[in-house]
Amino acid sequence: MTLTSGCFIGHEYDRMIVRFSMHDGDKEIPCAITTSAMDYLERGPQVRPEQREAQFIRLGRAATRHTYVCELP
Repeated sequence: MTLTSGCFIGHEYDRMIVRFSMHDGDKEIPCAITTSAMDYLERGPQVRPEQREAQFIRLGRAATRHTYVCELP
């Protein structure tokens, strides 16, 4: 399975995750990373909820390497 970048889906504050997608060929794979993992990767102060999408984009490949690939409800 070769995964390629998909898109940012959203930040779920109550679950403390950022949801995004990746692709395996034509198949879209739902993924998530915890906000604490993103903060750890960035090694800076915790960002505000409205800044999570920008943080995810800044982290780029580092964030997608530390993801949980699963079917989220």
